[in-house]
Amino acid sequence: MSTDSAIPRAVKRSGWLDWIERVGNRLPHPMSLFIIGAIAVLVLSQIADFGNWSAEKTVLQEHPGGTTTKEVVEVTAKGLLVGDGAFWTIDNLVKNFTGFAPLGVVLVGMLGIGVAERSGAIGALLKVGMLITPARLLTPAMIFIGILSSMGLDAGYVVLPPIAAALYKSVGRSPLVGLAAAFVGVSAGFSANLFITGLDPMLAELSSEGAQILDSGRSVPATANWWFMIVSTILLTLVGWGVTAWIVEPRYANSSAEMGGPSALTEEDLQARSITPEEKRGLKAAGVVLGIFLVLLFRLVLPEGAPLSGKAHAPYDDFDRWVKAIVPLLFFCFLLPGVAYGIAAGRIRNDHDVAKMMGKTMADMGPYIV
Repeated sequence: MSTDSAIPRAVKRSGWLDWIERVGNRLPHPMSLFIIGAIAVLVLSQIADFGNWSAEKTVLQEHPGGTTTKEVVEVTAKGLLVGDGAFWTIDNLVKNFTGFAPLGVVLVGMLGIGVAERSGAIGALLKVGMLITPARLLTPAMIFIGILSSMGLDAGYVVLPPIAAALYKSVGRSPLVGLAAAFVGVSAGFSANLFITGLDPMLAELSSEGAQILDSGRSVPATANWWFMIVSTILLTLVGWGVTAWIVEPRYANSSAEMGGPSALTEEDLQARSITPEEKRGLKAAGVVLGIFLVLLFRLVLPEGAPLSGKAHAPYDDFDRWVKAIVPLLFFCFLLPGVAYGIAAGRIRNDHDVAKMMGKTMADMGPYIV
């Protein structure tokens, strides 16, 4: 038998899903797609200008006395490659970048979340949540905790799968099933949560940008999707539980360890499912600081006349003040417990360590900025 014949040949896949995957893999980088789109807008604007194109749109006009009416206005296309249009394009390049609404809120929120993640606070908290779960509720708890892990950037992808695999092995179940359940919770539930995450202010600002096309004073709060997120968290947990219990796990229950079935625990598995003394100290310190922060937050929100009670000023009259301040609140809610955990666990020794964590977080945000 020749050497060439012993090498298995790659199987050529077919089907529309495989076609979509192949086409998607050939697409340029998102930055290049954005540049192509920008050039297309410039060229099309000039074509529309030469053709004297115009369109009508409905806008809200304010009148004396605070009343507003819907009016139809005509918008004429203006080329962006010559004359005043070209100057406007060049003059607004920096403004378009710095004025992109989600940019600031995402970066500020990620600074706090990044410290909590890199200090190990979020990972340790996720680990504790999984270890205290009863064996009979392991699957729904795994998916549920995976969904909640979206509050901490990508911590769920790093922390949960190995712990889930070890926990499933310890109760005589397939580690692959545990790994899959954790991954499903983290990935499928990334936009769901019981709480406001760093993703919500970004989505709110994007929605506000779109809404202001018709109403310049319209703004969407970061809490707009909150009820939907809560329901999605519960629904995804139940659906993931059902699929895992009725479809995925039966395929591995009677398989050998080599085929992904139940297997004996290793030393690495035991270490992955244990809480170190440093993590315990860090979690206690983080819990105390978080409790103090929540007490102060309630004092700022609940009493009448408090800084964050009541409605915000125009143009956010429909927003509660605490909703308008949600990004700074998220920043401190993650930053303070994260720093406390890092100090108690020995991960943070001085202010330089905190600054490095923030710097690395901003480095990870580079693809988002670009």
